[in-house]
Amino acid sequence: MNNKFNIIITLCIILFCSTNAHADKVTSYNAGVTEFKQKNYDEAVRLFQTSANQGYAPAQYRLGKTLVLGRRAPKNNQLGLELLHKAADQDNIGAIGLLSALYSTGKFDVELDHHKALKMYKHGASLGHKGSYHRLAGAYLNGRGVEKDFDQGLYWLCKSGDKESCKHVK
Repeated sequence: MNNKFNIIITLCIILFCSTNAHADKVTSYNAGVTEFKQKNYDEAVRLFQTSANQGYAPAQYRLGKTLVLGRRAPKNNQLGLELLHKAADQDNIGAIGLLSALYSTGKFDVELDHHKALKMYKHGASLGHKGSYHRLAGAYLNGRGVEKDFDQGLYWLCKSGDKESCKHVK
């Protein structure tokens, strides 16, 4: 009986600690959003960093975006892209969309790479993101990062819900 009690107590402590860790990273992130809105950018970046270090995807996205764009914080592409990829790996659609845009345009000192953009389009599409369907269609129709494939382009265009464009292509 005593062993069962000890196991239950241990599990409760583990659950309580993991719940508190999640609350801490969310609390830090939310405080960062508040500071950002109040134009306290240094404090916002510090709070986003705290939350991002705990693996919180929204904070990784927000801080990564801030660092890559070099707005409200010193520009740091290496760290910014690393954080955006960590957020994308957790299916953060904002990070996926920004990475696809950065790689497909080569803006903000990010190397133009249609293959990486295509990977992000596919990731977004796997999550059901209609914008990713549309970008994937464009990649196939224009041969960006992949060999031109009219049928695949049409498939993704129609899947995007762009019925008007789909109707004209058929």
